[in-house]
Amino acid sequence: MRSLLTAIVAGLLGFAAARIAARGAAQVAEELALHDFARAQQWAESLSGPAREAAWAAIGRIRIEPRPRPPGPDRDAMLRRRTFDDVMWQVNRGAVSNPG
Repeated sequence: MRSLLTAIVAGLLGFAAARIAARGAAQVAEELALHDFARAQQWAESLSGPAREAAWAAIGRIRIEPRPRPPGPDRDAMLRRRTFDDVMWQVNRGAVSNPG
């Protein structure tokens, strides 16, 4: 029973650490992208796992035109947020009507 509890706690700590790292990476990437876009891209490329994905998503939130990226998970993460923001901008300005 004690080993099961230890395994559960260790799993939760690992999950929490990954989420904290991803949030931190996103904040750093967004701040860098506001001031030095090339440096933000270098930062994101230096990361791995969920932190890398979060950094690219944060870069995609910045309203400047990103440099082209080769197809893959980095570009997908960056464009995912841009697409959502672009659609919501269209909806909020009335360019998209609700057919229902």
